[in-house]
Amino acid sequence: MKFSIRTVVPDDFEVINKLVTASYPKGASRATMIERLRQWDNYNPQFEVVAQSAEDGQVIGHSLMIPVQVSGMGNDYQIVSVISISVDPAYQHHAVGQGILHELESRAQLAGYPAVSAIDSGDFFFNSGYVAGENFNLLSTMPVDIYSNLVKQLRDGSLYNKGGKIYYPDEYFGIDHS
Repeated sequence: MKFSIRTVVPDDFEVINKLVTASYPKGASRATMIERLRQWDNYNPQFEVVAQSAEDGQVIGHSLMIPVQVSGMGNDYQIVSVISISVDPAYQHHAVGQGILHELESRAQLAGYPAVSAIDSGDFFFNSGYVAGENFNLLSTMPVDIYSNLVKQLRDGSLYNKGGKIYYPDEYFGIDHS
């Protein structure tokens, strides 16, 4: 299966909403969260990508990654977190998700981030080299199982002696301070 990955453009938003809604049990709320994060001041369009079929140009996958704050142990710094990965069911198990993830990791590394985090209880991220954040003393402020809070260093030693808690922005939760 041949596909390409590119940065999202506004013309993709409608098909992305449909893809996300179909990919998650509460897909409509996840699609709404993605729309909300696009309005956030720290949204970086380079961290939102789509996969397109080489055959017909159809969008077959999507992912969004955002910067998150890590605080604690005398350290305050940012990493990025993969918020959503969606692949059209007809194209799953063809390495589309892994290709998207690899592209986002490369973009995060080029932007100077030390690590990527994700919240997931399946094998997808684990099989891509992610480990429990606990290994780096990185804890999630989200109410998730400790082994669902996953992290991957983008450079050897980039999380050495850093630790702390990962804080997601209010926009992630839909909190409006206006």
